Amino acid sequence: MNKRRGIVLVVLLGIVMSPAWAPSVMPADAASVKTIVLRVGDPVMQVDAVRTFIDSTGAVPVIIQGRTMLPVRAIVEALGGTVSWDATRRAVGVVLGAKTLELIIAKSFAVVNGIPVAIDPANALVVPVIVKGRTMLPVRFVAEQLGATVGWAPATQVVTLDFGGTPVPVPSTPVLTAPADASSSTDATPSLVWTAVEGAVTYRVVLRKGTEVVFDRSGLTALSFTVPAGLLTVGTYSWTVTATGPGGTSAPQAKPFVFTLKDPVVQPLAQTVEMHVKYSGWDPSTIHIKAGARVSWNIWGDEVTSCTNRIVVPSLSISQALTAGKNVITFTAPAAAGTVPFSCWMGMVRGQFIVDP
Repeated sequence: MNKRRGIVLVVLLGIVMSPAWAPSVMPADAASVKTIVLRVGDPVMQVDAVRTFIDSTGAVPVIIQGRTMLPVRAIVEALGGTVSWDATRRAVGVVLGAKTLELIIAKSFAVVNGIPVAIDPANALVVPVIVKGRTMLPVRFVAEQLGATVGWAPATQVVTLDFGGTPVPVPSTPVLTAPADASSSTDATPSLVWTAVEGAVTYRVVLRKGTEVVFDRSGLTALSFTVPAGLLTVGTYSWTVTATGPGGTSAPQAKPFVFTLKDPVVQPLAQTVEMHVKYSGWDPSTIHIKAGARVSWNIWGDEVTSCTNRIVVPSLSISQALTAGKNVITFTAPAAAGTVPFSCWMGMVRGQFIVDP
């Protein structure tokens, strides 16, 4: 019986180690690496023609906040780089050639060669996380910073990292020009303007109000973008622009430009009306004014009597003596349409304002 068990064990070991399906656990030759292929949920990656485990724990690429995350040590080491972990600061360090990266758990910015760079300008929630004891980093960000072109097949959830071909420089970061940083205006449809970048094919604009993304527009070929009407409300906004070309995508601005949209100052309508004091009464006795207008009421005392030597408008709290010559009363018309009566102080000589919308 023991002999039969031994034969079965040998056969099973032979199947498990068969190269027909088992991935290699040998590291790839970093100098020859051109392509790395990963699949969401698959613990095996393909480094050129060699299949190898991502790591010894069976870690797999996962999607978090719409982005593929992975323990990137296997990728970096396959390229000849090194990965370090600072437990005190909860920071991952990546070194490959002259490129150094530092990513910190739960932080939306990385440090690339000493410069802060947003990991995902379109989504500040894309941050390094720890899943089941493994530090997971955004694959696209790390791979692009190390010089890869990243491909994504949604149907199969396969990520392809292409390190082959003649290196093409990553476009530099565009310089923002207008609206000026820390500026303010009442323009609810401002044009965001930036400078051209060599090697850029398209540009991407991200506008935020606080942490909320107001819009994220990519594939732009012009050097400006006018904010559509109806998107902005009073408040402060920040915006960034990245450039994309054959060499990859630039970092966004280390300090986004900020502008403030203010309420327009609405000047009240100014209106002047004329009236004469006659023995027969007010002339005219009916006066039209605009709702909400700042009214200058010129009253000419042509024939003032003991009855018409004072005019009162109770609803506007007006009571003013009238003398010969020009008398001026200023007031703000009611905001709503209607009728406002006025009279002499005795209430015998009457008139009215018609408040038009």
